[in-house]
Amino acid sequence: MVLRLNGALMSGGFTVGALFCGTLLSLLSWRAVFVINVLVPVIVVVLTPLLISETKVPDRVKLDVPARSP
Repeated sequence: MVLRLNGALMSGGFTVGALFCGTLLSLLSWRAVFVINVLVPVIVVVLTPLLISETKVPDRVKLDVPARSP
């Protein structure tokens, strides 16, 4: 199930990326395509701490090694 979802998202991303970059090339110049390579990572780096919270591992029970030995 996960691999099918991964394949669908990757192929959709390739398609949308090609269409979007083709539109940029048609409307602007070839240099506009490189703006996306800078703009998207900057947006991701700024929004990631805001949208994804830190998960904390609850206190773990320590392994009782003497009780485990035969």
